[in-house]
Amino acid sequence: MSNHFHLVLSIMPAEANAWSADQVAERWCRLFPKKKPEEHQAKIDAIAANATRVAVYRQRLHDLTWLMKMISEPIARRANAEDKTNGRFWQVRFKCQLLLSKKSILAAMAYVDLNPIRAKVADSVTSSKHTSIRIRDKAVRGDLKAAAQPLKPLLGCQNYNLPTLTEGEYIDMVDYTGRQVYPGKRGKIKESEPKALEKLDLNPEHWAHHVQGFGEGFGAKWFRVIGELEDMIEKALEIKQRTLFGMGLARHLAKS
Repeated sequence: MSNHFHLVLSIMPAEANAWSADQVAERWCRLFPKKKPEEHQAKIDAIAANATRVAVYRQRLHDLTWLMKMISEPIARRANAEDKTNGRFWQVRFKCQLLLSKKSILAAMAYVDLNPIRAKVADSVTSSKHTSIRIRDKAVRGDLKAAAQPLKPLLGCQNYNLPTLTEGEYIDMVDYTGRQVYPGKRGKIKESEPKALEKLDLNPEHWAHHVQGFGEGFGAKWFRVIGELEDMIEKALEIKQRTLFGMGLARHLAKS
């Protein structure tokens, strides 16, 4: 989008904690390479030999705040250079939502992929620039074998625990979701026959409310937890809170 972006990602500290010192150093140097390629290996070796630096970089490599810093800062610098200005570019600090179930992961993915539709900067999933749905659609278009492949992340670990859908089924689901009426939202894909949600045993109205809930229903705090009601109750107990923002919507969805 022109003024913000969304990412659906998995943070896996257990895997990062299993990396060797050399693996930590190599990954860090991929992000911050030396200007002279011939000095790259020397930098890796120097980091790997320093246990304190390895510990710091290991923690940063699975830290969401550091990830957002490393993504947002270059964007801000480039935008300011293009506008021939300086100073603060992003208005506020990033928001994050903890996704507790496969359904919530899927709803978050659909919500992000449909952002251009809601903002009325695109009228179909195939014309939504800078979205994973457009990349997936281009990859499987005209290729039934590719469309039948299991849904997988665009980048990163391929064994991430995504819902059991194919690439084609996910594209159909996002397209269908974009054709639903969103009260209070500006844009939607023009109405047509709905695509099936049978595989995940999801009620169409229930599903639309779940996706819509990412914009408002689960609360407007900096940190939000999203999932089935049972998952949210368990998480509240874990962090010693009586309730969590969004439990009201989760309770309503559980009854529908």
